Amino acid sequence: MHKTEIIAEPGMPVITISREFDAPRELVFRAHVDPALLVQWLGPRDLTTVVERYDVRDGGTWRYVQTDADGHEYGFHGVFHGTPGPDAIVQTFEFEGTPGHVMLETTAFEQRDGVTLVRSVSSFQSVDDRDAMISAGMERGVRDSGDRLDEVLARRQPGDASAAAPADVPAQRPAALDRLDALIGEWEMEATFDEGFFGSGSPAVTNRGGRTTFEWLDGRFFLTQRFVVENPAAPNGIAIIGLSEAPDTFTQHYYDSRGVARVYEMSLDGNVWRLHREAPGFWQRYAGTISADGTTITGAWEMSADGQEWKHDFDLNYIKIG
Repeated sequence: MHKTEIIAEPGMPVITISREFDAPRELVFRAHVDPALLVQWLGPRDLTTVVERYDVRDGGTWRYVQTDADGHEYGFHGVFHGTPGPDAIVQTFEFEGTPGHVMLETTAFEQRDGVTLVRSVSSFQSVDDRDAMISAGMERGVRDSGDRLDEVLARRQPGDASAAAPADVPAQRPAALDRLDALIGEWEMEATFDEGFFGSGSPAVTNRGGRTTFEWLDGRFFLTQRFVVENPAAPNGIAIIGLSEAPDTFTQHYYDSRGVARVYEMSLDGNVWRLHREAPGFWQRYAGTISADGTTITGAWEMSADGQEWKHDFDLNYIKIG
């Protein structure tokens, strides 16, 4: 087991913590961003950690609470700066017992000679803040955390089938998913149907009032789309969007109140959102343009019987309301 090195130079508002781990870089990094692993090693051995939120993305917030044997709770929170990755995790750190005293922490992971070196540099607002952290027992927590992380990593090495992560669990979140942030929020839907859409002689009509909400599932690997339509003739439903096997493309799994289940290929390139489905007798595709300010999506659905000849189905626009 490797030792933890803690450096606090006199007169400098900085603490540098270094330690090597006998585990691959990706696994050590994952242990720092996966809440299920984080709670197994973070903090002194006599404290229990509960993660309330851990939104691992640029601007994402985090908070966890540690509890001692007597039930005393200690809360900590912060914000991620930049997209966390094995090259660096940059985040603020604030102990809620001393609000306003915020430090900036940068943690880097370096693979070398079969081990991973983890180096964390914590920058404080003042030397007094740094010294107060040391006096509060930081060293015990840091050394316990390092030892406990060693134990967690040892349990997850290849060959330990009881503890190894399943092969389908990604080591980190693909950056391509960040494209979907353009859809996040609540939108009002506006559908326009041409004359004759609802039968011979029916007039053109525009219906507005349905709602669509896009939000991330915890972990931000999958985006949910929930839609409610005020017209009783139209279905309500949900869709789950995630990465597909093709590079930088997505798959949408669609389910609605009629019992319909469909799978669409999806892309979001620049300001154009596209959906496409191949189905004998009823091919579909949608193209919507996102406005420069991100508040409207203007688009239309088309359909085809054979995927060769396409015709307009109906217009579908989205207006952001929250």
